[in-house]
Amino acid sequence: MKFGNGLKISLEVPHKRHDNISMMNKKEYITYGDKKLDEMMNKEDKYLMIADVEDKLSELYWEYRDDLNDEGALRLDEELKYFRNNIINILEKYPA
Repeated sequence: MKFGNGLKISLEVPHKRHDNISMMNKKEYITYGDKKLDEMMNKEDKYLMIADVEDKLSELYWEYRDDLNDEGALRLDEELKYFRNNIINILEKYPA
C-alpha cells in the first residue's frame, strides 16, 4: 500500500485462510492452564483441522470437475464427502 508521501506499508499475511487463522491462534500463548480455555482451544483446533481438510478436498474437486459431466461431478462429490469423514475420523483418533 502506498501513501501520498511515498511511504510504503506491506503486511505479511499467509495466502491460505487456514494458515492465517493458525498463526493468530497458536496455543503457546495460553499458559494459564484453564481447563475451559484448553477445551475451547481443542474445539478450535478441531474446527481448523476440519476446515483444512475441506479446503484441500475442495481443491481436489475443482482440479477434476471440468473433466467430468454433471453425473460424474455428483459422484465425485459423494466420494469426497465420504473420504472427508474418514480422514477426519482418522485425524481425531490418531493425533500426533
